[in-house]
Formats: sequence, C-alpha cells, structure tokens
Amino acid sequence: MSCYLSHVWCDHPLTAMEFMPDECSMVLAEGKDLSIADTHYNSIRLTRKDAHSGEIVQVAVAPNGQQLATASLDNSAALWSAATLERQVELRRHVRGEGVHYVAYSADGTLVATATRGESAHLWRAADGQYLYALRGNGLAVCSSLRFSPDGRCLLAVGEPTSWQDALMSRQGANG
Repeated sequence: MSCYLSHVWCDHPLTAMEFMPDECSMVLAEGKDLSIADTHYNSIRLTRKDAHSGEIVQVAVAPNGQQLATASLDNSAALWSAATLERQVELRRHVRGEGVHYVAYSADGTLVATATRGESAHLWRAADGQYLYALRGNGLAVCSSLRFSPDGRCLLAVGEPTSWQDALMSRQGANG
C-alpha cells in the first residue's frame, strides 16, 4: 500500500493527531471533536462532535488499530472504537483539576497509561478500562511526556524536576 503526503481540510485548528496503523488514515482532534480522516482521499470518514466536554489535547491509537484513546482538559480520558467512534469507556481517576494531557498504549495494546501535568500517572486495562494502578511520587513534579518502552515493561514519564532515573517506573506494580 502506498501513501503520500496529503492534507485534510478542518474547520478549526487541530489540537491533536496520530496516524492509524494502516498509515493512510489519521485520528484528528479539533477542540472537543474527534475524527478519522482518510489521507488517501483527503476526506473525513467519521466525526464525533463534542467527544469530550473539554479540549482534546492528545490522541493515541492501539497497535491493532481497533481502539483509540483520548486525553482531555475536562479531566478525563476515554477509549473509543476506531470503527465507529463510539465511546467504550471513560477513564476518570485523575485527582488534579488541570486536565489529562497524556495518553499512551503499551506495545501489545493491553495497557493504557494516562497522566496529568501533575505528579501522577495511571494505568488502565485497555480491554475494559479497568483501573489498575497509580504511579506517584517518583520525583516528578510536572509531567511533560508519557511513553511505554518497546517491550511494554516500563513506563517513561518525563518532566521537571526529575532525572532519567526517577522517570523509569516499572509496570510490575500494575501486575501485583
């Protein structure tokens, strides 16, 4: 399958975007709205208006492309069907009122991590949104990025003030 650099016209400035695994579709967030665009045909395939009550600031796509995750300033994250843009579950466990800024899938797609810009990150089971574990107090005062390691065994939360040693938080806590 070949793809090419394209453009998709949107009504409002994009606040987040991510490629789908097929590399010819993209998930787009325009403020509170969530869309899937087909870059091959320069068109919007699906749109969910007011997907969140606050601005969507990050989107992530499950490795198999069947599920999406969103992080929003309404202090929640959500999991969505990529086929229909129907909300599967809302992830609400964030204690700070500043919104959820980061969301990431593990490489195998079984876990979702979310974080505020504050000092905590949370792990959830992607299949049903079950809350698993809170990661707190690792010297992280302000989170600025969240990623799983390629093998899915570590979650990297980067921010200030912290060092790389403080940023590595083991996934083992989620497994009991």
